[in-house]
Amino acid sequence: MERYCILGNNTSDGMSLGTTTTAVDCRAKRVPKPYDHVLVVSGVYRAPSDAGSRYCREGPSDRRTYWSLVVAHRTVLVCFTYPNT
Repeated sequence: MERYCILGNNTSDGMSLGTTTTAVDCRAKRVPKPYDHVLVVSGVYRAPSDAGSRYCREGPSDRRTYWSLVVAHRTVLVCFTYPNT
């Protein structure tokens, strides 16, 4: 599932993710409304009980911004970030 991209929309509460069943071109320069970002799956992990985007970092020096979804009855953590970062 890594390198799979979906659409996202920046909101006052964070990032609203588009449908995770539709892939988009990770290199897209334009996205359809109401979306304003393309996000790439950066990792898929077994979800800890307090799963969240803080578990998406790839090390102490990783400064990328992440968003996450917990799926499959809260057992799988899916991490997203901006492509090419």
